[in-house]
Amino acid sequence: MIFIASIISQLLILAVPIHGANILGIALYDGNSHWLVMKSVLKSLEDAGHNITVITPYSTAKDTNFTIIDVSRILPLRTNAFDYDLLLKEYHNPLRSFHTLPNLSLGQCDKAHASREVQEILKYGHHFDLVISEVFGTDCDAVFAHLLKVPLISVITSTLLPWVNDRVGNPQNPSYISNIMLPYSDQMTFKQRAINVFFYLYSSASAWYYNRVTTYLNRKHFGSEIPAVENILGKTSLIFINSHFSVDVARPYVPNIVEIGGIHLKPAKTLPQDLAQFLDDSKHGTIYFSLGSIIRATSLPNRTIDALREAFAELEYNVLWKFEDESLNVSSNVLIRKWFPQRDILAHKNIKLVIMHGGLMGLYETIDVGVPVIGLPLFFDQQRNMQNLVSKGAALRLQIDKITKNHFLESIRRVIGDKRFKQQAMELSRRFHDRIVHPSQSVVYWTEYVINYKGAHHLMSGVTELYWFQAINLDVFALYLLIILVASYAMKKISSTFLNWARKLSIQGHTVFDSASNGSISEKNIQNGTHKNGQLKKSTHLKVN
Repeated sequence: MIFIASIISQLLILAVPIHGANILGIALYDGNSHWLVMKSVLKSLEDAGHNITVITPYSTAKDTNFTIIDVSRILPLRTNAFDYDLLLKEYHNPLRSFHTLPNLSLGQCDKAHASREVQEILKYGHHFDLVISEVFGTDCDAVFAHLLKVPLISVITSTLLPWVNDRVGNPQNPSYISNIMLPYSDQMTFKQRAINVFFYLYSSASAWYYNRVTTYLNRKHFGSEIPAVENILGKTSLIFINSHFSVDVARPYVPNIVEIGGIHLKPAKTLPQDLAQFLDDSKHGTIYFSLGSIIRATSLPNRTIDALREAFAELEYNVLWKFEDESLNVSSNVLIRKWFPQRDILAHKNIKLVIMHGGLMGLYETIDVGVPVIGLPLFFDQQRNMQNLVSKGAALRLQIDKITKNHFLESIRRVIGDKRFKQQAMELSRRFHDRIVHPSQSVVYWTEYVINYKGAHHLMSGVTELYWFQAINLDVFALYLLIILVASYAMKKISSTFLNWARKLSIQGHTVFDSASNGSISEKNIQNGTHKNGQLKKSTHLKVN
């Protein structure tokens, strides 16, 4: 199990003498799942003996000794704060998300970088050995590595973002690697591949534009001599990504991209008595339903809430429903709470099915225990996350805005009744657990590697030193094309010259023989530089009598 590997890895870490480094973490985005990954990364390093300072709106970090630079004064935390209609308007359209998310990130950076809390870190010359920052909407926090003159490690709390590949020279082939915003697996139709290529081009263009805005903000707060953000990002030492090949698609990674999917997973704790009793007494099993910590479930359309409520009432299973309005009238088999200890609930043996939005943290928690899923993805990477599970036979994906009671009931009974969903979920769980080391140990090893080797720039692919046209050998292909064109032109000129020479000899009364066709060439047979038997070939030998 992944937890046994975790215990062993921590013992191995503690057994090695380590000189504690001073590490600055930057986690400005106020998403619980994002903070959970960043906190887990930094906690792993703290447990290994390193000193952690973190700039974040999360003013408390339980079970840690982080030095918190609290920016919640200017970046207040939001939990279940997004209305469904707002998500549909701003985030549901994948093309719009390429602008909404960067603008959100830039706004947070603009406020945080101007704050006295952040400015004091730079003003008083705190010594750090490394910067670890999250990559989400933009890379505005990477500037701290430049200002402090230390290596930069980036953390992506989702799977690999397409616009991050170029900075470390990681290959990306849109013929089988789908864009993070699209609900495609690695098996795409021609139409899907065409759309996918467009999204890759669009995301690259969007990243190019927002890098310009990021550079402007960096210079606004830290001086006009700050280099363009692309130059800072080009020195990225390492990238941790919250993925694992068993769940995502198989794809190539350069050495300085390291998968740490599941790093946030901890052993399940004992459930509160009332929840334990509810689950234990469930004769047919229990369904767990949650749309995560971002959307306010009460903002769903009334028709959708009614369809869910009525469908649950007809089930023989118990249901745990995370919903902000605990006064909602539901049947006796349904228990509503504003919050549940999700990790602990999913580990219970009576959980038969998880209905969720497809956020990566909850997805890993579900995969960890081998439970099938019905996905109701809402925005960003959730469509793709769920499609990956669907393609592996462990889930169904539904559209939440098109849910009806009957269709929802049919889907629930299909997933629970068809044992293949459970079997595939268990197989996926087995692959997910089967790894050499726990993600925490990977984080410690590679972070210390970067520190020990002063940025470990030898891990960087040589393609990062090339212009884009060199990287795809466009200049080489242009040379080959030029050679072919010149050779073709030369052959045509040579052929034309010989034919003109033959014509002149024929006019003068000589008989010209074509040894290739064993015939003679006369003026009559030469029309516009061609023989009546065809084009005069390069191998033709002319004999003049």
